[in-house]
Amino acid sequence: MSNLHFDSYDDLRFSDAAKDRLTRAVAQGVASSRPVGSDDRGAAPLRAPVRSGKRARRPFAVAVAAAAAALAIGGAAYATGAFVTVGEFAADMFGGVADTQVVDSIGHPVEASASSGGVTVTADAIIGDRENYAVVYSIVRDDGQPFDLLETTEDGLILAGFDTYDADLGMNNGSNGSMYFYDADPADNAIQMVDRCSIDVSGGSIVGKTMRAHFEGLYAYGADDTMVRLADGTWDLRFKVDYEDTSIDLPAGQDVSYNGLSGVVKSARISPIALTFDLVVNEAMDWEEQSSGKMSDHNSQLVDRFLNTPDVVVTMRDGSSVIGHDLGGGTTEDLGDATLVHKAVTFDEIVDVDQIVSVAFCGTDVPISE
Repeated sequence: MSNLHFDSYDDLRFSDAAKDRLTRAVAQGVASSRPVGSDDRGAAPLRAPVRSGKRARRPFAVAVAAAAAALAIGGAAYATGAFVTVGEFAADMFGGVADTQVVDSIGHPVEASASSGGVTVTADAIIGDRENYAVVYSIVRDDGQPFDLLETTEDGLILAGFDTYDADLGMNNGSNGSMYFYDADPADNAIQMVDRCSIDVSGGSIVGKTMRAHFEGLYAYGADDTMVRLADGTWDLRFKVDYEDTSIDLPAGQDVSYNGLSGVVKSARISPIALTFDLVVNEAMDWEEQSSGKMSDHNSQLVDRFLNTPDVVVTMRDGSSVIGHDLGGGTTEDLGDATLVHKAVTFDEIVDVDQIVSVAFCGTDVPISE
């Protein structure tokens, strides 16, 4: 039985309403977790170089480190093969991991900050469910001056990034996601970054894990795509992933149809940031063996067909709709004549699950009973 994971390199798309509501909902009340001199701010939504399931440090890309089985030592969980240094071990054992306080379902890391090169990076807030999270970081100039020469897209996203950004939960699991930058207040000394990620946890949960976030070298693009160096430094943060999982299970058994495939919904659940579902597709993937690391055209077409699902449409009680775009990724499992497809589709804005009327995905419409 095979289990395949694939990553996405699609861009995020945001409506004006999503800009207003996404991180405003995530980051409410984050002032208590900011360093002195920083402001409370809401959010608007960059382009999303995404993460792979392997440990990597490559420019302009997001990477999640791969780790092997967790080893419990003195009450702290460590992953063999996760490149945990002696310094990291000591920091975690002697209070180097910031606690996270949960207020109104949202986690607020306490004093999860690092300063280098005249800039302070702080983890402000995190929200999510068992296998999906969105975390908001603030990036503050220590001299109190605003960041200059920041180009933005039509959606108000800053064309910025880190030379390296690793987000490691110490799990040897496939993942996919996206990140973007924005400036909530161009007159102040901070910009914001949002990192969204879906991780295949195989029935487990990411809640309670330790996030190790590593940043190197902050840059932006100026006029004519010239690179502007904003700060040279290294920032390392460690904090507990903690929030209230407010996801609800949806009815199963509905017929699905997409990309010429048919099947049924095995399970589905929806949270404020994502729809996660398992489909039993009535067709085998017919995966061919590959001698090289490059995916063959045949296998690439299979990935597109089985794992690229249509947009998810969430209908709310007030008649409005929230769209979930497939950022790629997912897993498949060979069932013989059928294929189990596991997907997580994240939303462009925070969804109040209590106000959902129905969820439409893969050719089926699932009503939510009151």
